[in-house]
Amino acid sequence: MPLTKRRKKILLIAIPAAVVVIAAGVIAAVLLLRPQPQGPHLVQAYEDQNNPMFVVVDGKERKDFVPPLPFYGMELPESWNCVEDAATVSNRFSSYYQDIYDNDEGMTITFTQDFAYNYRQVMVPGILQKVRFHDMDVICFQSDVDKEGKTAPNSGAVWIYGDTLFSLTCDRALETDSIMELVGLVQYDTQQEPIYSPFYFKCTPGRNDYTVEGNPEIPEDLRWYYFTQPPEGYDVIHYVDSNDIQLSYGLPGLSEQCDYENANGDTILLINWTYRNSVLHISWEELTDPEAVEEVVIQGRDGLIHINDEISEIVWFVSDSCYISICCTAPMTRQELLDLAATVSQDAEPPEVETE
Repeated sequence: MPLTKRRKKILLIAIPAAVVVIAAGVIAAVLLLRPQPQGPHLVQAYEDQNNPMFVVVDGKERKDFVPPLPFYGMELPESWNCVEDAATVSNRFSSYYQDIYDNDEGMTITFTQDFAYNYRQVMVPGILQKVRFHDMDVICFQSDVDKEGKTAPNSGAVWIYGDTLFSLTCDRALETDSIMELVGLVQYDTQQEPIYSPFYFKCTPGRNDYTVEGNPEIPEDLRWYYFTQPPEGYDVIHYVDSNDIQLSYGLPGLSEQCDYENANGDTILLINWTYRNSVLHISWEELTDPEAVEEVVIQGRDGLIHINDEISEIVWFVSDSCYISICCTAPMTRQELLDLAATVSQDAEPPEVETE
């Protein structure tokens, strides 16, 4: 059906809900005593119209979640621009997605998808109305205060579909009918696919604030890189296997870390990374120093070296889906860092930590 001018205007506005995770409390235990439908759903924990709390019940335990989370899309009119696309950072480890849209009128929509794990607590500001929509309970709200506590008219909705907790937010006030029109734009019959791109170093203009950007596809048979032998004078004191690491919230991927220490208490950290992250420990004084960071090439791939009075570190890409950082608290020269990096190999065995 063609969109009328009024209908288009309604679709140009959306909702700012605040899905806030709070430490699980005794409320959830009380909620379980109430008769509820099967499957994860939201139940209001207490009657506070100014600061209402909802809790997810009958969901999976957080420890039992197996990524990736289903990735649903939202079909907005062409007048909207996607300024943050979750597909460009998602992969087989994703447990959270966030898309942000804006238009020429300065309005912004934020659409998030998160795992609706059991006892998850959700705070929703403002006046509430629960709407039954396609066998789902949608909690709509209107508020005069945004999630930062500032005076700002806004409105929003939160709801659960399957194992996904949805939040649709905007920086404008909408009536409930208009909110539900936006909720109806979410598509559940098709799954979004990740958009893959190679890793690269990004430096903030005018600052030595380096991050790794990109979204490479992480292979199923991922193999890590280790030292062929411990750095001279150092013993391994800690080894964190990637299977023991909980996935970083909003940063899908894995990492593997080995810690070494010498008799003086100096440490060397060897870390394999497969997701975007800040990569150097730059001090405030070094942010505007053009000589604080050196760009290098290691075995044909881009790398960075950073040395100051407190730390010596080198970072480089070892494959299309992995990069390595070596960080040392003992003084090291540029060449010593390069020599240390040369002892890292995918053929090396993981270290064994002696236990007493």
